[in-house]
Amino acid sequence: MPKKEPIHGLFAVNKPSGKAIKQVLQHINHTFRLHAERTRPEMTRRQVVSLGTCFTQAKYWNSGVCVIGVNQGCRYLKSQEKMNERYHATGILGFSTSTKDIGGEVVDTASSSHITRQQILSILPAFQGKIYQEEFKIPETQPIVKPPFIKDFALLSKRQKKKIINQKYRTPPTTPTTPRVEIQSPKTIYSVKLLEFTRVHKYKPPILINTLKPTDAFNCDFDHSQTSETSEISERDMLNTLKFPDEPTPISLSLNNLINLLGKSDNHPIFKIDVECSSDAPIGRLIDDIGHKLGSVAFLTELERVKQGDFELYKDTLEWEELERFDNIYNALNDWIRKVRNKELELG
Repeated sequence: MPKKEPIHGLFAVNKPSGKAIKQVLQHINHTFRLHAERTRPEMTRRQVVSLGTCFTQAKYWNSGVCVIGVNQGCRYLKSQEKMNERYHATGILGFSTSTKDIGGEVVDTASSSHITRQQILSILPAFQGKIYQEEFKIPETQPIVKPPFIKDFALLSKRQKKKIINQKYRTPPTTPTTPRVEIQSPKTIYSVKLLEFTRVHKYKPPILINTLKPTDAFNCDFDHSQTSETSEISERDMLNTLKFPDEPTPISLSLNNLINLLGKSDNHPIFKIDVECSSDAPIGRLIDDIGHKLGSVAFLTELERVKQGDFELYKDTLEWEELERFDNIYNALNDWIRKVRNKELELG
């Protein structure tokens, strides 16, 4: 049987929200493995193909364009990471988190009932051309000096034993550690446009911890996304919380939300913006700055990558169901190779 030539190149996937990058690569690798078993039965269980991806904004709750490199095509991923990107970002007003996005803990709340659509439209031009740059301090640790491990000390000669016993292990003098500072390359926001502003939405903001009754934490039918007015906890409710059931009762609210529940859930509008920026720009910081500019606070709750480099969402991407067929991936790789050759002909 003639040896088949391996395929190389880039293609893009519409990564759904809730899927990690590792799950996407495993799903693609499984498709390649099934194709190799059908076409080449003598293939062993080793890795069939080498895969890589761009790690810009690679979080499980993000969605949108995810560029995948196959075999030798992985070397082109660095050039894709340096290209400009376009996002659809959604922020909730009234809350601020430690990480400026949905993955952090609530640290601050503010009123957002006074914000209107015209106010957001008036401040967005101020963020066009904004540059973000951060400094990271990496502390230097002292090396730990340990004496060498001696095996079978009794089998050594008297001279060797005497030399080891009289040997003094000297540790290097302690010097003051100076942290190393790394400056991140500047990230530029090229354009910001408002797509939507509404007070009726599907996103559920955090709730007040003083409005949550102790019995509601163990009630599966309780809607933890909605809050009620502050009510005093009666002695009967306190006694009920002490009576734990024999079998573990599922709790529909995570422990982090139980500990960090702040703010109210009424009159917290959302705004959706279209952002064109450089690679790996801090969209969470942009949403936070917009909230402060409006006299309130905000955090990023949804992020969808619409375009990354040469790949555009719904135009050059494969859906999650299409990744199960090898022909779809093969055609997408050929389309990318055809585009690269056409660019070379235009430049050459």
